[in-house]
Amino acid sequence: MADDMMPYQITITDQNMQVIVTETRELLSDTPVTEESMKALLQDRKIVHGVDWKAINRLVHNPESINFPLVIAQGNQPVNGIDGDISFKANLTTDLQGEKNSFRDVMRIPSARKGEQLATLIDPQPGKDGIDVFGKIVSATPGRPCTIKAGKNVVFRPADSSFYAASEGQISVSKRHINIHNVYDVAEDLSMKTGNINFVGTIIIHGTIPTGYTVQAEGDIKVFGTVEAAHLTAGGSIYISEGLSGQSSGSITAGIDVHAGYINQGIIKAGQDIYVDKSIIHSTCEAKNNIYCHKGSIIGGHISAGSTLEVKDLGNRMNSLTKVYLGPDQSELERITTLTEQQADLIETLEKLTLLGDKLANAGKNDSQSDKISVMKLKQKKSYAQTKQKLAHVEKELYEVNTMYGNEEKACLNVFGTLYRNVVAHFGKYAETIQHDRKAVQLRLLNRDILIQPLQTD
Repeated sequence: MADDMMPYQITITDQNMQVIVTETRELLSDTPVTEESMKALLQDRKIVHGVDWKAINRLVHNPESINFPLVIAQGNQPVNGIDGDISFKANLTTDLQGEKNSFRDVMRIPSARKGEQLATLIDPQPGKDGIDVFGKIVSATPGRPCTIKAGKNVVFRPADSSFYAASEGQISVSKRHINIHNVYDVAEDLSMKTGNINFVGTIIIHGTIPTGYTVQAEGDIKVFGTVEAAHLTAGGSIYISEGLSGQSSGSITAGIDVHAGYINQGIIKAGQDIYVDKSIIHSTCEAKNNIYCHKGSIIGGHISAGSTLEVKDLGNRMNSLTKVYLGPDQSELERITTLTEQQADLIETLEKLTLLGDKLANAGKNDSQSDKISVMKLKQKKSYAQTKQKLAHVEKELYEVNTMYGNEEKACLNVFGTLYRNVVAHFGKYAETIQHDRKAVQLRLLNRDILIQPLQTD
């Protein structure tokens, strides 16, 4: 925009946010510039906001000092809003951060517990409107809200604008969703690429677990290959499609069941049952309830089932020593024996303290030794109370052990094929060593004797 009556050109730029003056030298001497003429010019152009009268004063009275172009009016730019964001409360790093216990610990799995706060949304900011040199409002662009939503196994609570885990699992964050995956899937053999695994949900491994690795899951563990001398621990059940070649050190501990193709020189502990498709060879297996090996053999080792053991062949033609425990196993038998002895000792102590109390009650009638008797009475009462408390604790522990492992008189051993010599069957504190081979038999405890009888089959 130019004014033909002035020696300057006035231009409105930057989307009506700035008014600048540039010198037009061929018109410099034609028309004098005054504050009044500049004011009239601005009014004519309807420029009403952000006028710099100091700059105009310099233009009028001291134009030689100005380096053109000169800004004589400046609008206020809008301040755009700030987009919403998300603040993560859960630890999403895969770095172990000093938690390494083994060179095979190479990473952590970002995980969450049920009910754990995962993240909080940060609200967008609206921004501040601007105004141009014509006095018109220039709207600011408001901040956009964060678009991340609650995905699988995640809930959003508007009350605190936060995301929470609806189940245990691995935290996965994409551009659009926060998810909790209950299953951690490894599509290959365990190696230094994957390292040891510790996960709050279920772990599925589509390959082999080599010697030395550790896998821990609060859910289940499923392995589609072989487990070597590794260590598996699960709060749920453990499934091994091939089997365990434990080399006398590999171990499997499950809170519920263990399912395996075979077990060779392994250490197995199940909170409920053990199921083996083929054979159990020279292994230590302990199940709180039952062990089933219907199609194969159990040869050697130490086998313990709280209730029932069912197997095709038990022992072998080489007469390998095979120990079987029904009801409590050997360690629990030793524990029961110790607790029973403690119970007897504490009962005897209580009887002695009772007699002492009776004597002290009668002796208290002698006034000459009343102070000494009073002290002894206090000691006797204290000892009696402590002993009674210890006895209650021992009896409670005995009850829990007996309840946990059931009644050996209800336990049974079913051998569908051959029961070989040198198998030792224990039912609680009663034991029977098999002296010659037998076919399709059942062993159970009856009237404190181990009864061996033909197996009844349908």
